[in-house]
Amino acid sequence: ERLNAVLKGFIYLLAAVSFCLAAGCLYCLGVTFYNLGWRPKLGHILFVLLFVFSMLRGIQAVLLPSGRLDDSTPSKYVLGELPTFVFCSIFSTIIFCWAEVTSSPLFLFP
Repeated sequence: ERLNAVLKGFIYLLAAVSFCLAAGCLYCLGVTFYNLGWRPKLGHILFVLLFVFSMLRGIQAVLLPSGRLDDSTPSKYVLGELPTFVFCSIFSTIIFCWAEVTSSPLFLFP
């Protein structure tokens, strides 16, 4: 099934945004590690997960209009389902950190 030109344009725009997000994550990680040295913390792990998520979504968006993902089940899983699990992991980690910070007595009464 062929996609029309407007839909292809939006899919390629999604790919460009995903790759820009991945580049931003790499830049933030590079600047942080250059300034502070190699001391990974939770924020760094979240940036790495966000980088993986955005790269996989970008690759999927580039390959989708060409029809290369039609018959390959492993590639559908890796490029379609895995980013969803990575995003849910990022979101869950942020929610747990937010709950931990806001439940602290210092958060309400400094």
